[in-house]
Amino acid sequence: MYEELMKSVSASDLCCSVEQQQQQQQQHEAQEEQQHQHQQRYQSQEEQQQQQQQHGAQEEQQQCQQQLGAQEEQQLLLQQKQLRQQQHEQQEQQKQQDQELREQKRRRRCSSPEQQQQQRQEQPQQQPQQQQVSDSQQPAVDRRENLCQ
Repeated sequence: MYEELMKSVSASDLCCSVEQQQQQQQQHEAQEEQQHQHQQRYQSQEEQQQQQQQHGAQEEQQQCQQQLGAQEEQQLLLQQKQLRQQQHEQQEQQKQQDQELREQKRRRRCSSPEQQQQQRQEQPQQQPQQQQVSDSQQPAVDRRENLCQ
């Protein structure tokens, strides 16, 4: 009887159960595939974000380097400008000093003997004997006067 009962369980029932198992297996595999694809998509998104972050960091670094370069360039230009300004001021001072010296020499050459005597007295008298000798030398005074004419 048992055997008959087993035989009565039709072959179609067995087929159905095998098909169901196969379908379940396929569904399970499909789910795994979907999960795998989803995971790959997630990983590729993460990789893409990392690449974008790296790219952003590189761009930031380049901008910083460019800014640093620009700052260094500005400092150099400023230093050069200051140097030129100092040189110009020194040249002006030198011109002024030269002009004053020329003016003093001209005044000494062109002054009368009385004025020369007065200038000598205003200056510290280091060698009074020589000054007296030069005052007594009339031709030297004449030569100086000729230079001014």
